[in-house]
Amino acid sequence: MSYLDTRGRIFDIQRYSVHDGPGIRTIVFLKGCVLRCRWCCNPESQEYRIQNMKVLGEDKVIGRDVTVREMIEEVEKDRAYYYRSGGGITLSGGECMCQADFSRDLLRAAKERGINTAVESMACAPWEKIEQVLPYLDVYLMDIKHMNQEKHKEFTGRANGLMLENARRVALYGKTRLVIRVPVIPTFNDSVEEIQAIARFAASLPGVNKIHLLPYHRLGQDKYEGLGRPYLMEGILPPTAEHMQMLKNAEDAGAPFDLIITDMHYPMKQGAVSDTEAGEKLVQLLQEQGKQTKVIVCSSRNMKLPGVYGCIWYSERRYSLYLRRCSRSWTRANENPEIHDGTFQYHSDHRKS
Repeated sequence: MSYLDTRGRIFDIQRYSVHDGPGIRTIVFLKGCVLRCRWCCNPESQEYRIQNMKVLGEDKVIGRDVTVREMIEEVEKDRAYYYRSGGGITLSGGECMCQADFSRDLLRAAKERGINTAVESMACAPWEKIEQVLPYLDVYLMDIKHMNQEKHKEFTGRANGLMLENARRVALYGKTRLVIRVPVIPTFNDSVEEIQAIARFAASLPGVNKIHLLPYHRLGQDKYEGLGRPYLMEGILPPTAEHMQMLKNAEDAGAPFDLIITDMHYPMKQGAVSDTEAGEKLVQLLQEQGKQTKVIVCSSRNMKLPGVYGCIWYSERRYSLYLRRCSRSWTRANENPEIHDGTFQYHSDHRKS
């Protein structure tokens, strides 16, 4: 059987989209999802089975079976728009990785015809399923919703360990552009600390240098009534533009740190008697070398260095948490500052592992 005869189940096709990958795109929405996000704007996508949904008082059948051949013929109708804009096809859902074979073969058909390919996905699938799609995939638009497993499970029905691991693997694959997107959901992940935690994780992934924040909306609320289901986000308002800007600023501040300084007065023995003096000496060294280095200082002495690029101060009690989130590795050794692979790193030997 030809791969063009592979069958899948979709529930919608959206043409002329400009928000789900580069250029003008055709989005194919696939049925089926393993998550049950409280805010989901496509609840009709969650179950794989074909359903009936009330739309404007009329019954509408949600879901139909198609072949790759049928779908690629539909997608090719807008080839001229893809060519002029750099657009193509995006698979969405639901979770398109729930139909990995169909996704793989539809993306393959697009690639063989010179059409750009993308998926919107939470990566909530075994790696083997994702891996088979990657050779035919240009852009992976991946949702990262939260870094805390328990809170993620509370709001989506699943913990996030598999998704985070798959994000690392896609980034390491290196041939597919990975874009991290965050739906900003009030009461779930709309705090500065939560967005910064996601930003630090995203920055630790090779090739990912920023995240896209997508504000919560209620455009799918009526669908729940049509499906006879309660809307669990009733009364929750979308974030304001001012709040989204604040989170965007927090995202930028949550970027990885190139330099980690701990117990500065101990290894910095050249006449420094305090963390502040040691910090000033180190910053002077950095400036002399022309390094615009972001710095995280872990100090119980609450020191302050005015005019230092990107300095953030944390108490010693919290330093280990932030070290684990930094993109640069560090070691403990009784050494003076050294240059490692172009990164200025600072080491201290009197902390216990």
